[in-house]
Amino acid sequence: MLLTISRAGRVLDLFSLEQQEWGATAVAKELDIAKSQAHQLLVSLADVGLLQRLRPGRYRLGWRMLSLHALLLDHSDLGRETGRMMQSLGDRYGETLQLAMWGPEDQVICVAANMGALPVAIAPWPLGAGVPAHCTGAGKVLLASRPWEEVRETFATGIAGMTERTIVTTERLREELATVRRRGFAFEDEEYALETCGVAAPLLNRKGDVIAALSMSVPARRWQRGKHEYTRALVVAVRGVSRLVRHGSQSDDAARPGGEIAVLEPSGAAARLARSQ
Repeated sequence: MLLTISRAGRVLDLFSLEQQEWGATAVAKELDIAKSQAHQLLVSLADVGLLQRLRPGRYRLGWRMLSLHALLLDHSDLGRETGRMMQSLGDRYGETLQLAMWGPEDQVICVAANMGALPVAIAPWPLGAGVPAHCTGAGKVLLASRPWEEVRETFATGIAGMTERTIVTTERLREELATVRRRGFAFEDEEYALETCGVAAPLLNRKGDVIAALSMSVPARRWQRGKHEYTRALVVAVRGVSRLVRHGSQSDDAARPGGEIAVLEPSGAAARLARSQ
């Protein structure tokens, strides 16, 4: 039974934006199992709605994944409070917000997003999409929570350059992550996509561990004018949500996104990030 569940999980991990459809032959090859086993796994996952049958022998993710995703966000302390905070920040600033967590194979996965309401706004990452960790604010926050040895191993074969501003050496990446740990948040300066800047900060669970990162994506022109205000708002709001999740009580910081950045001190989120060193 446990082996079957493990294999079902590995089947679901195969689906991505780059390869949205799979069949038994390809699944069997990827998982190194018999084609009959792959076919049985695909049929079983389709029967419970986690996959959807397309033309004969082809499958894609089913709509039940969306309902489970919504249920998880609505019925967890982190999901509920983060949703309220994203709505509040979105209403106040009109910029795009994204919640990201680690996915399979060290991918940063978007699990929730709010599209900016301003006439010119950054398009959010698609839900479930994997994005590079080294050149996004959310990715840097998550990387900074890991021991450097793990990070170095992740990029042992090289660091991909997305724009001319992307960090592409392990030396520079290590310096950047050290800065993120010291600050308690991360900046993104046209490193993943040109004309896109922003800030990201960590969300902590009840144990105080970094489990997610919230990022705000802003067009470069508005970022240059409002960098400090955007940073102050997001960092204070995220810190308030983390406190609420850990202690179960409303904090002043969570209620007023425009407060001061107390998290700049080497405590709170910064201290949690520093644990990895």
